[in-house]
Amino acid sequence: MKATSILSEVWRNVVSGTARVPLFAALIGVIAGLGAAAEIATVHGLHSDARAYIDGGGATQYIVAEGSIGTPSCEALTTYQNVEAAGALRPTAEVKIDALPGTTFEAYEVTSGFGALLGIDSHRDGVWISQDLAESLGLHEGSTVPSEDRQLRVAGVFEYPNDGRDTRLSHAILVPVPVGAEAFDECWMRSWPQSPDGEGILRSALASAEGSEVAISQLNKSLAAQFDGPVSFVERLTRWVPLVTVSGGFLAGLAWTRRRKLEYASALHAGQSRAALTAGAVLETLVWALLGTMLAGVAAWSTALALMPEEIDWAPTLLIPPLLSAATGPVIGALCGAFLVRESDLFRYFKDR
Repeated sequence: MKATSILSEVWRNVVSGTARVPLFAALIGVIAGLGAAAEIATVHGLHSDARAYIDGGGATQYIVAEGSIGTPSCEALTTYQNVEAAGALRPTAEVKIDALPGTTFEAYEVTSGFGALLGIDSHRDGVWISQDLAESLGLHEGSTVPSEDRQLRVAGVFEYPNDGRDTRLSHAILVPVPVGAEAFDECWMRSWPQSPDGEGILRSALASAEGSEVAISQLNKSLAAQFDGPVSFVERLTRWVPLVTVSGGFLAGLAWTRRRKLEYASALHAGQSRAALTAGAVLETLVWALLGTMLAGVAAWSTALALMPEEIDWAPTLLIPPLLSAATGPVIGALCGAFLVRESDLFRYFKDR
């Protein structure tokens, strides 16, 4: 049987409805779509857990060594791989607000790099305060407040929730100072992904450890010392989604050919070669399998783009395996189904119809 004849028959079966393209395309679309959606939802959840861990201070560590932290060395920690931000801190004289006589607020001098740890633009002049302190004083970014013989300008407001992290900064005033030769007491660092040698990196900020006690701590001790995201990703349940979708597609392809076994046995009885019959079955299967997976892919991509546009860069990596396996399964099923049809079973198929 010529290739043009096979293609012509495939076309007739598709347009006439014999191939049941809409029904089986919808079935594959559901199988592929559910698989892709489960994978994206699971990995999105892992990303959200990682972001919550970072925002909660789990990925932030600091070293305490009174008068022994070199500010240039501390700021230079960002040159290490995976270190996102680093800055030095030391206590300074308490601040008095004229509108609140008798009340003082702890104050800390910080280097410019400390702003990146708090999500603040460190290039603005003024002090930094937490959101809680700003609300309690009725201040916002750009506000000025009289303090003894000077005006304090609020250059930045940062989120610092009471979620288990070190509480010193929750109601403190941070005063940015230039990086210089003076030693500080602490160096803070946020690294992501977390480095196994985080403590060693922090120790490189020491100008001198002589005569001072050195301690290293995690900013939020209520969180795990190490985020198990990579392990959770490797062990996620949805890693089996491609196997599920290829199995579902296989069963759909097998069912599609088995429901046409009388037609195929009659074709064999009429003299059609098994190769031509199988080729036609595979081509017809490809039509509804590809159509279904394309529709599922568009739907899954649109949903991912709407729900998490900031994370869409990794979505294709997750979408391809379930969609590809969902398209492959029906072809394998159709091949097996076509090979299982026997001309000798024609009359049995006729009686069982």
